[in-house]
Amino acid sequence: MWATKSKGSKKTFNPGAVVRCAPVRRRMISVEEARGRILAAFDPVGHETVSVAEGWNRVLATELRARLTQPPADMSAMDGYAVRAADEA
Repeated sequence: MWATKSKGSKKTFNPGAVVRCAPVRRRMISVEEARGRILAAFDPVGHETVSVAEGWNRVLATELRARLTQPPADMSAMDGYAVRAADEA
């Protein structure tokens, strides 16, 4: 904060000076408007089809789904949970 000394017009810097400003009243924007503002700042990028090996360090453009469910049946007996003995005592 720059302040003027009483003697002359020499200005000095006063980092401890308190500045009082009138509060600024702003309306809250909707989620849709906020999303629109954010997306307006970005340009869409294209997409391309590449092999799995070339896909390293890339981002999917669409959802990816497996052709087959693996395992093909419920195998909950094979799924387990790890616990500490101290937690179960």
